[in-house]
Amino acid sequence: MTGIICSLIRESYPYLKTSVLEEIVWFVEQMVTKARAPACRGVYVLLVRQISANVKDQRSALLNRLMVDLSSKYADTWLFSEAQNSETPFSSLIFIKFLRLIEEHYLPEFLQLRQKEIQVCLKIWNSNQEECYQIGREFLRIFINICHHIPEFQKICNDL
Repeated sequence: MTGIICSLIRESYPYLKTSVLEEIVWFVEQMVTKARAPACRGVYVLLVRQISANVKDQRSALLNRLMVDLSSKYADTWLFSEAQNSETPFSSLIFIKFLRLIEEHYLPEFLQLRQKEIQVCLKIWNSNQEECYQIGREFLRIFINICHHIPEFQKICNDL
């Protein structure tokens, strides 16, 4: 089932209706909470990769809100903690994507969303710090741009 959804996202994302997108996110949440299916990470990553930093794109803004809420709810669960044992760098992919979005969401209307993104990044950093270190230069470039404006990231500065 996840293979079909992954194909649908990869090949047809621009054509998906908002209701279908919401249903896919709902399905991923069910896989996380009820099935504890590690295969949901592939769908999760594909959805996060579809989020654009373009602040005028309503569809991307909706997906961003849905995925931040989902990540916020489940950052302390098996979804992220058991990801350290997987072959693909799940937590660091989510971490770097939300860092990039934090960098773009500086306008006042995105303050609440940005705060949620910061909280998700902090949760991921606290539970999967070693995996986040593997990001390397890209992490440092983005982090240097935003750390001075976000007091919550002082802990990460101290860790570095």
